[in-house]
Amino acid sequence: IPAYGEGEHKHVEMGGKTYDYCSINMPRCQAATQGMTKALGGRDDYLHTNDPTPKDIAEASAKMPIEDGGLQHHPSWHCGACQSYCPVGNWNKRFKETGLSKGIRAAEK
Repeated sequence: IPAYGEGEHKHVEMGGKTYDYCSINMPRCQAATQGMTKALGGRDDYLHTNDPTPKDIAEASAKMPIEDGGLQHHPSWHCGACQSYCPVGNWNKRFKETGLSKGIRAAEK
């Protein structure tokens, strides 16, 4: 995921406003959020490439054990960090300060 304003990005115009979003490589994002290598916090190296394809992710996921803390052994790359830190979305004012969202750290409490 490139930093905002760098690399490939998406450009959208809606309601007379212009929005720019970083482009997310979903297989790379999923590899990180699921800890598919030791370097990414996993128990073992289930993935052996830094630029995985969806097929690589599926194969690595099939090798990973179902952990004690999660019966949800399915592809899940929705950590939300990309949206929480996006300067375009103004997450703090639109959600956190309204009380509508508990944020990405709510599960840690």
